[in-house]
Amino acid sequence: MNTTSNFDTVEDFGPYYLEYGPGRILDALYLSILIIVGTSGNLLVICSIIYVKRTNQNGNIFIINLALADLIVSTCIIFSMLQWLAPY
Repeated sequence: MNTTSNFDTVEDFGPYYLEYGPGRILDALYLSILIIVGTSGNLLVICSIIYVKRTNQNGNIFIINLALADLIVSTCIIFSMLQWLAPY
């Protein structure tokens, strides 16, 4: 019984095998989780400081500024990730 594979070379898997391999899928999954956690965490920080009267102090404006900047960065990662995943 012959147990050889039909796919002997990389070319047999198709032109996008190495480009969209398992490593790229894991990278996309990692970046997606990072974007979701970063965006939701920063939104929670901003909402908690704005809506809870006890934390609404002048010193927390710096924390809101940091959370807003981080929110903008995590939002920009979405567009760079889409460009990286679909370069054509």
